[in-house]
Amino acid sequence: MKRACASMVAVAMICAFTAVAFAQEIKSISAGELDAKIKNNANKALIVDFFATWCPPCQAEIPGFIALYNEYKDKGVEIIGVSVDTGGAGLVQNFAKEKGINYPLYLADPDVAMKYGIRGIPDTHIYAPGGKLHKRHVGYTDKEEFEKQINELLK
Repeated sequence: MKRACASMVAVAMICAFTAVAFAQEIKSISAGELDAKIKNNANKALIVDFFATWCPPCQAEIPGFIALYNEYKDKGVEIIGVSVDTGGAGLVQNFAKEKGINYPLYLADPDVAMKYGIRGIPDTHIYAPGGKLHKRHVGYTDKEEFEKQINELLK
């Protein structure tokens, strides 16, 4: 009985740690701050995914971004998500926890959509090291296409 209780406590602790490991603070980001992040990313390729929590194609892309981040974060690639939701940071934080998102997320200030020409989502921008736009995808794009473009930039 003691062994069973100890096992249950261990499982509960692992589950609690896993939930905390994926919890992240969602900060707002202005167009100027995003510009700086892109330009200051001198040594890495950068994927910026503009998304919303309520968007089915956005949700469909997320497992691919999670896998790409796991595989390429130590190989010269950064991924960030920029939510265009209007429901606040708590909404995005809960969504990130639910989906197990492991890459940094931000909540877009109103000026971001205008500056980056976001008219539909998902809208994903891929930048070469140093901040030059390499590719842009509006609408669902599969993981394999993103991976192909990452590999083009890493050559």
